[in-house]
Formats: sequence, C-alpha cells, structure tokens
Amino acid sequence: MADVQIDNGNFTRIANALLEAIIRTKMSDYEHRIFWLIVRKTYGYNKKEDWIAQKQIVEETGILKQHVSRTIKRLREKNMVIVIDKKLAIQKDYDLWKLPEQVTNVINKSNPRGLLEVTSIGTKVTHIGVKSNLNRGTQKKKEIIQKKLKESPAYILSELLLNKIKENNPEYKNPNLSTWSTHIDKMIRIDKRKPDKIEEVIEWCQQDNFWYKNILSTEKLRKQYDQLVMNMGKTSKPNWRTT
Repeated sequence: MADVQIDNGNFTRIANALLEAIIRTKMSDYEHRIFWLIVRKTYGYNKKEDWIAQKQIVEETGILKQHVSRTIKRLREKNMVIVIDKKLAIQKDYDLWKLPEQVTNVINKSNPRGLLEVTSIGTKVTHIGVKSNLNRGTQKKKEIIQKKLKESPAYILSELLLNKIKENNPEYKNPNLSTWSTHIDKMIRIDKRKPDKIEEVIEWCQQDNFWYKNILSTEKLRKQYDQLVMNMGKTSKPNWRTT
C-alpha cells in the first residue's frame, strides 16, 4: 500500500496562492510534468533551487531527452521556471509569469442570443443564434478568435512542422497555417491523437532519411501517421539524418 501520510515528513510545502495560480495556468502535458518535478525537487526538500540533471528528469517523468530540453526552454520563456547559479527554480511570483491570454468564449451582450464559442482546442468555432448586429465588433471578435487559434495546440504543432521542414529546405513556401491546423485539429478531435505524441512524430519524421522528404504538410502527416508511428517503433533509436 502506498504511504501517503504526511506524519512521516514526506510532503511538499507550497503556498496556496501559488498553487491556485498553477491550477489556473494552461500548460502542455510535458510542461505540467516537468514543472511539478521541479516543485518536488525544490520545495519538496525545502530548497529554493536545485541542480536537476536532464537524465534525472527523463528517468522520473518518462519524457524523451530531446523533449525535456525544449520543454524547460518553454517554461523559462514563460518565466515560470528560472535559473539561479545554473540551478533550476520556480518563479514563485506568478505575476511575473509571461502567459498568453486565455479566451474561452465571448458573449455579445448587446445581443443575448449571440454566442461565439471557442473549443478547448481552439480551432473549431461555432456560431449560435447570431441574427443581428453582425457588423458590431465583428473585426475585434475575429482578432480574438485568430489570436486564440494561434495559441491552440493544432496551430502550434503546424508551426512546428513548418519550422522543421524549413530547417531542411529554407526555400519551402509558407503555407496557410490556419488551413494546416485544421488537419491537426482533426487528428486530435477525430483521430484521438495526443498532442505530445504528434509533436514527437513530427520531430522524428523530419530527421528521418526517408520521411523528411515525404511529410511536407499536415494533411500528409495525418494520412501517414500510423505508418510513421510504426516506423518509429521498429528500432530503439530513430534513423537520424546526418546531413
């Protein structure tokens, strides 16, 4: 039976205000797991900061090494994790966190029947009962929706694929990322693919000798996804390109 009693001294002290700020903050699965590991390795041992090796993070979270460094970089960019004398620490002053605005829905108060809903994924937009005042605030709403779309997992993963393709071919023509994101959105909503796994597949296929030349759009990524996953599992180490 798991020992979950605090009487033996095994517990982590964290201020309620900070805990509530964490609860309100939207993070990816990798970000959550690594953020809480840093909390455990610091506050869990009554420390403000600690030197935590990437190998240790890999072992304790199960996240691949290449994703660990990138995730820590994202947390640092958000100023949720900071470095003190080469040691990792939590930025406990959550007012200093650099977070994107989180918009879930916008209601047209001048028209109670008008509701503009944005899903948790942020790419499916539904209009309910909007019959009047169509022009009032339309541009602002579009800007809000566009901003939300650019912060969605589908759009972010589309950008990741584009950036990886451009690392191989800098002259690759910029696609319409909003269109690209619809294919990723379908992968998440319809195919039930996990965003973290999609990210891993994108990273792998753009470094594979064969697939980096064949996966040049999110539509192709969706079509070949199962085959990509199977190829990833054939060997313990992917066939990384050396040129």
